[in-house]
Amino acid sequence: MKLILVILFLSFTHVTVSAQQVQELIQRAQDWKNAYNSNDTAKLASFYTEDAFYVSPHVPNLVIQGLANIRGNFRRGVAMGGHVDTVEVLASGSSCDLAYLVCRYEATNSEVKASGRNVLVMKKINGKWLITAHASVVRDSRMNENQ
Repeated sequence: MKLILVILFLSFTHVTVSAQQVQELIQRAQDWKNAYNSNDTAKLASFYTEDAFYVSPHVPNLVIQGLANIRGNFRRGVAMGGHVDTVEVLASGSSCDLAYLVCRYEATNSEVKASGRNVLVMKKINGKWLITAHASVVRDSRMNENQ
């Protein structure tokens, strides 16, 4: 519920993002992908706030909270052969010290291709964008790409 309220808040208070901020946010997404693919869970954890939420169909009860739990989740993911092939930022926006990214991703998990979407809610803390909420949706393999 908190994630939905933050997304609604951002959508109503959207301010045009500068080209520099867009590039900064896109670079954060690419840096996240590189940390995941290098199995660097310490680096990966550095992208999140201490009290961050991660919402995914791959976690118990669909949501986990807290940096230690998120790091443990990613540790299991990379140990099981997870690899993010591509991340494409579809939309971004910010207002003051909050920003969001909507991304499309493709992954290869234990040699099985998967794709989906991510919504990242980020907060700028000490000059650095940190993820406070990360929601991931995996495409149903029975769906056509155009649906």
